[in-house]
Order: sequence, then C-alpha cells, then structure tokens
Amino acid sequence: MPTVHINDAFIPFMTDEHRYDILWGGAGSGKSVSAAQKIVHRCLSETGTEADPFKHRIAVIRKYKTSIKQSVYEQIKSVCISMGIEDYVAFNESYLSFKFFNGAQIFCIGLDDPEKLKSLVATSSWVEEATELEEADFNQLDLRFRGLSPYYVQHIITFNPIDETHWIKRKFFDNKNDDMVYIMHSTYRDNNFIDEQYKRVLEERFRYDENQYRIYVLGQWGRIKTGSEYYFNFKHSKHVKENVAYIPGLPLHISFDF
Repeated sequence: MPTVHINDAFIPFMTDEHRYDILWGGAGSGKSVSAAQKIVHRCLSETGTEADPFKHRIAVIRKYKTSIKQSVYEQIKSVCISMGIEDYVAFNESYLSFKFFNGAQIFCIGLDDPEKLKSLVATSSWVEEATELEEADFNQLDLRFRGLSPYYVQHIITFNPIDETHWIKRKFFDNKNDDMVYIMHSTYRDNNFIDEQYKRVLEERFRYDENQYRIYVLGQWGRIKTGSEYYFNFKHSKHVKENVAYIPGLPLHISFDF
C-alpha cells in the first residue's frame, strides 16, 4: 500500500469501524485531511475476496454543490497525489468523482442536487461541514445506506461546533450510543503538519471574540449570546484613554448597560 502520513491523533480513527465517526473541533486540526485519507484508503484496501468481490462507492456530501469543487474534491485529489497513486485514479472534474484502478469510486454531491440524491447508491459517506445540514437531511441520507457487512456502511461527519443547540450535539453527544458512534475531538495543536504562521494567525484572528475563539481555536461548542457582550468584554486599561479629542466628522457611539 502507498505511504500515508497521518497525524498521530487521528490514527485510532483510521481503523475505527463504528457506523458514525464524528470528527469535531477547531479550525486547522486536520479533520478534513484525515477524512479524505480514510476514504481513499478504504477504496484501495477493502475489496472483498476473489469469491465475493466488493467495490466501494463512497459519497462525499456537502449541503451545497457549489462549495464542493474548492473544498472536498480538491482535498481528496491532493491526498491521492500525496500518496503517489495519481496514475491509478481517474479524476473527473466535471462529475466531481474519482475512479480507482480496482473499480472503487468516490463521488461528490450536494444536497441541493435532488436528481443525484434520488438515485444515490453508496456504501459509505463523508459529510463535510455537517452543521450546514438540517437533521431531516441527514436522516434521509442515513436511510439510503444499507450494507451486507456493518463496516461497509460508515458515515464520517466533520464539522466545527458552531452552536451548542445544534441537532448534531443532541443526536450524537447528548444521546451517545457507544455501539454505533465514535467521537474524536481535535484542535490545531493536534495537527503536526501546519506551520507556525498559521497557528499565530488563528490565535490572533479570534482572540477578541470569545465565542469565535471557543469554536475555531479551542474547538468547543459555540454559545449564542443575547446580551451583555460589551459589558463582559470591557477592559478599562484597554478601552479608556485620557484626553481623547473629539474629531468632527467621525461618529459617536453611546452605549448603555446595566
């Protein structure tokens, strides 16, 4: 098999056989790369036996078709190239699909493409940016996946945890079924392959927004705030200066709080 460079934190995920593999956490943690690596590896390695051959058809799903080309399609293509197997894979940019030398396939679809969904025949899936989906979307997808062997069907679900009231939290975290669900949390600190500049950019970009910092840096569930944001973020040493001159032409903002 080709050499695959995997982040240490994701090694258990690569061989996990639960029906639902949940990869959640912060930005830059390597969730999407690891998901792409796993589905490519499955297409190469899970072929059944000579007497009972098996060919994967793995669906890669996003809410909107227009977001696929520059995200999951390019990610899977990049993984194939990094593994040195590009000569054994047919890349179809028009159909956003991959066909491997052994007959296995990966194809990308958007939930806004109803014709493809009607005729969906697949063995497993990767749902990227899963928080874009409604619960009904996912339930309909899940019902379409049936396999002869339990592990032939697996949904990899990747996302940043934008809202603690999201259905994903209720369905997979609050009511976790250990027999069916594997959950792995990660942040950029778990990614051995990102550069120091990206780490600094990530920390600086969200340092003054507590909620965004929780989501994209700490990889924790976001909290919808309904008030007092100014009050709790106010720092006298930072926001108050002596002898500040009024500059005509610039707006004045007046805020009242408890």
